[in-house]
Amino acid sequence: MSRFVCTRLAGSSRTTFAGVPTSTLVLGLRYDWQSNLGRTNDFAPRVAFACARGEEKTVFRGGVGLFFEQIPQAAVWKTMLFNNLNQVEFVVTNPSFPNRIALGRTAVPRSISRLAHNLDAPYLLHASFAMERKLSNTKELTFDVYTMRGVHLFCSRDVNAPLPNTGLRPIPDFLNLDEIQSLAASRRSLD
Repeated sequence: MSRFVCTRLAGSSRTTFAGVPTSTLVLGLRYDWQSNLGRTNDFAPRVAFACARGEEKTVFRGGVGLFFEQIPQAAVWKTMLFNNLNQVEFVVTNPSFPNRIALGRTAVPRSISRLAHNLDAPYLLHASFAMERKLSNTKELTFDVYTMRGVHLFCSRDVNAPLPNTGLRPIPDFLNLDEIQSLAASRRSLD
């Protein structure tokens, strides 16, 4: 029987500066660590501000920060379960009837899942800016801009996919060799 263990450690610190009654600055730092990744330098700085102007009817707000993601436990469990030691997964493509596997006439290549050896912790960089203007006691106008960029995001890739020229798999003893990698990226902006 296999044991699935993942240890996580996180901590954060935040300081707020309020130099004048209409302005606030917040500085923060967070640390994240997960035993499945092996990295130890995942420090995530954050900064935010708010400033009121014009009889405090207009407020400017903004912030930027780094946010580390954890590797999903389901992905870790799959790689530990289907690692060709604890449990074996067979994928039967285009099965014929009667079932040739049950009759012992053919060997079906195994499929396994694994974590990439150079797996990094994915992180998101969030940034936002907003302007709020009070028009009356019941009306307010808001303009905001938001952007997010994801780096080292997780993706699953069959590193044993058939080669385009020959159609043969690089490692013929396996069918699918699903590897969880941190090679994906994303970018998104909203305004």
